[in-house]
Amino acid sequence: MRAIGKGAVLLILCVLVAAGAATAQKYGTKWDPAALERGEYLSEEEYCKLKQEEAMVYCETMADILESHKRELGDLKSEVDREKAEADRLRSQVKNLDNRLATLKKAVASMENEYGPYRGKAFSHTVVKREFLSLIAGYDQIYGDAMKWPRLYRANRDQIEDPNLIYPDQVLKVPHGYPKWHLVVDGEFLSKIANYWEIYDDGREWPRIYEANQDQIRDPDMIHPDQVLNIPR
Repeated sequence: MRAIGKGAVLLILCVLVAAGAATAQKYGTKWDPAALERGEYLSEEEYCKLKQEEAMVYCETMADILESHKRELGDLKSEVDREKAEADRLRSQVKNLDNRLATLKKAVASMENEYGPYRGKAFSHTVVKREFLSLIAGYDQIYGDAMKWPRLYRANRDQIEDPNLIYPDQVLKVPHGYPKWHLVVDGEFLSKIANYWEIYDDGREWPRIYEANQDQIRDPDMIHPDQVLNIPR
């Protein structure tokens, strides 16, 4: 057994009493080790009534309990550190999600800006008997302007050879907004493209297209079918 000085014993007892230890039971000259496990300690007066051998065993038991509590405290600290690390990881994830959410909100706002004015508009149209392109273009849900029929033609060249001939049950694409690119077809040139109302509605603006596509246009007088031109805005 380890011998503990009276001063050390008193110090331990004072600390326990100051910490609000459970009220000691009356043991007389006897004490119950199981009571110590329950946190029921002897008062200083009761401790002084113990025989020397009992006092040494009592102090030894208390020292073992103290070591056990220290180990438990160490385990709890380790668990707290793990929980803190997990909390930091979760905070980092939340921050990343907040950043992604902010990016998505900006994207939604940008799309709303770009396409919001066309809410309620049709993006396709099924041709019925006696319809023609200018009639369709004049519908409010299409363009509300019969003169804008050429855009319908340009967007549906894959199924319309002659703009004067369309047929029932044809499903026409109805583009809206201002395109950011243009697929060149046979017979087009830069000023003609710039003059389309959905491009710049002004043939004199063709240099903008040329400057934005110098990587694929060497001579502004020579463009070729199937080139995809960037349309700067």
